[in-house]
Amino acid sequence: MLEIRRGVGTFVKEHPGIVDDPFGAKYMENEKFTQDMWEIASFFEPQLAGLAASRATSEQISELENVQESFKKAAELYYKEKSEYSVNLMFEYDGLFHSSIAKMSGNTIFENMYISYIDMVNANVKPVHGIYVIDSNLKYHDLIIKDMKERDIKGAKHHMRTHNYAVRDSWYEENGMDVQGSDKKKDE
Repeated sequence: MLEIRRGVGTFVKEHPGIVDDPFGAKYMENEKFTQDMWEIASFFEPQLAGLAASRATSEQISELENVQESFKKAAELYYKEKSEYSVNLMFEYDGLFHSSIAKMSGNTIFENMYISYIDMVNANVKPVHGIYVIDSNLKYHDLIIKDMKERDIKGAKHHMRTHNYAVRDSWYEENGMDVQGSDKKKDE
């Protein structure tokens, strides 16, 4: 499939058959978008992790471990230099980690929905790089991988849900918002 970008050219679509911005995120108010985005993640990602724990192949789990190792290297780079490059690298590997789990679920529709979700997040959310988020990714990604290896569906769901809540809360804090999406700065 081809994608025509006016004034730029014609390109092969990265994800053929997937519509750009199917959720209408670019038309939503920032606070509403943020709240909806985190609600989707807390509902959707634990289910994907559970399916992945029951269906993933050994090769897929090994690939997920490689992605996590790349994330760890990016985190080490961040701790050394705190550069925008290292933040973007961590954001990229975090997205790849979660996208890999969607693929491991074995459900093509879920995988395509998740690709649309991740594309929306990448287009509309700045990377979170607080120490708490990095530590959460390091801790919970490792636990999720362990759950995958042990085929622990409940553990995978639980650790993904806990990970999402930890990252969500940190994101809200970094952006001066409370968990319900209201702007703390307005209240001060």
